[in-house]
Amino acid sequence: MSVPKAKALLTVCAALLLCGCGQALSEREIVRAVFFARQQGAYSACLLLADQNAESDGVQYKTASARGDTAAQALHLAEDALPGRLYYGLLDLAALPPGCDWADAQTLGTLLYDKAQPAPELSVFVLDTA
Repeated sequence: MSVPKAKALLTVCAALLLCGCGQALSEREIVRAVFFARQQGAYSACLLLADQNAESDGVQYKTASARGDTAAQALHLAEDALPGRLYYGLLDLAALPPGCDWADAQTLGTLLYDKAQPAPELSVFVLDTA
């Protein structure tokens, strides 16, 4: 292999590693929405994922959920229940628990923002008990 071809190949490999594109999007778990709930002092996180293996006329989504002492722990446990690497870049929706105050909303927003890099446009809904 000539020197220019080797340099080009190394550049492409480095770019893919730096972009996090080492794994094809079709092999990742694509998170489309995250729902948080708080009951009896614990948090639940439910992930709505695009089901890339679904038949074209069937259900196109699947879910994973978990419960934890904090929202971050619940989210982490829900992620661990999935076999593939998660991709939050196509996240459309985050639903926060009823009664969520501004501090909780900021904490949950920061948690999701850190995971959804590059950050997509995200609509955040705070649920009310009414």
